[in-house]
Amino acid sequence: MAFDPREFDVERWMKLENENLLQKVCSVYDDEGRLVEQYKTRVSVAPIGQIGQFLTFASTSAPSLYRAYWYDEKGAMIARIPYMREWTQACEDAATGGVLIPGDPSILPHGLVAAPTLIHYEEDLAVPVTTTTKVLSYTVPANEKSYARNIRVSGDNRAVYTIFKNAVKIREIRTWWTSFDAETQFDSADGGLLLEETDSIEVFVYNYGSDPVRFSASLSFVNTQ
Repeated sequence: MAFDPREFDVERWMKLENENLLQKVCSVYDDEGRLVEQYKTRVSVAPIGQIGQFLTFASTSAPSLYRAYWYDEKGAMIARIPYMREWTQACEDAATGGVLIPGDPSILPHGLVAAPTLIHYEEDLAVPVTTTTKVLSYTVPANEKSYARNIRVSGDNRAVYTIFKNAVKIREIRTWWTSFDAETQFDSADGGLLLEETDSIEVFVYNYGSDPVRFSASLSFVNTQ
């Protein structure tokens, strides 16, 4: 049966982490030594599928608490996003000493080589009301190939964000009064949404507020060549 992260309670796993019941099994750092990814799982011989039960660390297909770390252009952490991911054989093979360093030829989850996670961030400090405004645009440089991992959006009012790849709509994100921050993930067997040279990603926002306010978007991706 394929791994389904929806079967696991992220908040419960975070509670286990706070109680020191999870073991760090893999960390990834960027070129500046900042933590960008981390896996934590639980050591247990109990079968998976029951509340409070986990696979052993040595077993593949085990659930793990995964975090992606985001930083602004000054290097300050702006988000630490948790969700569930599968601990695969590729992860286990790569976790030499529990740490992966950019440039290491080891294989990361989904088959990516160990490369730093890059972030392209843009913002508009005064997006007009009831209009659609572009808040992010990224084009893959010539002779490069990337995998987009996720897009994070934020603003000072409720909005609808529309994501385009090569001028074709691929995702829509809506925020409400409960939270003006949101994100969407791109998961595939390769490790994200494939972006080849000259491919573009654009994010547009529709401001549902009554005043011009700030909106921003950031694209997280990994270059593979």
